[in-house]
Amino acid sequence: MPGQKILSGNFAKINRYVEDIEQVNSISLEDSHEDNFSGGAAEEVEVVSTSDKQNKSEIREICTELKRLRINPEQCLGVIKKHWENVAGALARVKEAINEGWCNNPTGLFINSCKSGEKPKNTVDAGVKSWFESLRRERIVIAMSAGFVYMSDGEAVEIGEMMRRYPVEGGLTEVNSSARI
Repeated sequence: MPGQKILSGNFAKINRYVEDIEQVNSISLEDSHEDNFSGGAAEEVEVVSTSDKQNKSEIREICTELKRLRINPEQCLGVIKKHWENVAGALARVKEAINEGWCNNPTGLFINSCKSGEKPKNTVDAGVKSWFESLRRERIVIAMSAGFVYMSDGEAVEIGEMMRRYPVEGGLTEVNSSARI
């Protein structure tokens, strides 16, 4: 058989020669096989980029965060791309579940949270956060955690009580009692 060489031992090496190798440049604007498959003129595709879409570096950051949580990012890539607007909330929900100790399947929780848009139950809205920051700048409080605000003298006061003592300009006077930072 031409092209076959016998080597010492039980191994055989087969050489095959190919004539006229065609190099394909995938960046090329012309499709030399256009007539074979499309049956007509090539369509132009317009790519629209919006701020809601993710870029490669953002996806890489999410994948790194998933690895830290021991979640295989390869299983989640499709969901991440399809439900990008829910990814941050889903990550926060998984972190919260792991910290509280009730999550046995972080991958499943992340995927389901992305699809459903569920966010962690212990979130602080922007109004409460800005209220807290204004009190912190005035050195009235030093920290906020688990539904409590810690005053500069070390006293722990529930967030709702602190909001009654120091109301927000603009009318924010109630907070979800489960709010945490």
